[in-house]
Amino acid sequence: MHSISFHSTVIEHHRSIVLLVEKKLFSSACVLLRPLFEAYVKGLWFSRCATDKDFKELRNDKFKKTFSVLVSEIDTKSPEGSKLATPKGHYWKTLNSFTHSGAALLGRKYNQNSITNSHNKDLINSLLDFSANYALLSGIEISILAENVEAMKASMALASSKHGL
Repeated sequence: MHSISFHSTVIEHHRSIVLLVEKKLFSSACVLLRPLFEAYVKGLWFSRCATDKDFKELRNDKFKKTFSVLVSEIDTKSPEGSKLATPKGHYWKTLNSFTHSGAALLGRKYNQNSITNSHNKDLINSLLDFSANYALLSGIEISILAENVEAMKASMALASSKHGL
């Protein structure tokens, strides 16, 4: 098992979110945001912080570090000064609410006395942007781990053009 597997999962979740939005299955698309973010964080942690023991525990489905610990250790150990605690702090409560059928998800299913999809364009755009950004970051991580300089350059160019850098 390799950390690239996590980043591949991020990209797959992103593609699934895009398809679900195209089919107007917005709640299901929202539910995938948390596992997408978790897979990204785990991919970083396993490439930057993990020991052989951690990989063995993962293979045996016995890996038990909490998500908060993973984020903290990445932020502490990353040479570029990662700040994953910021998006975690900003989005985590809503991501959990989406995934666990909480108010953030169910509140968009009701319109007065009827059940409907009342996901507004701003939410859908945010959903797609969040997912695309982490898919792009995962693509960059895969390029780095594979030591593929051309893919790194292409990913960075895409990130620069997308964000006006």
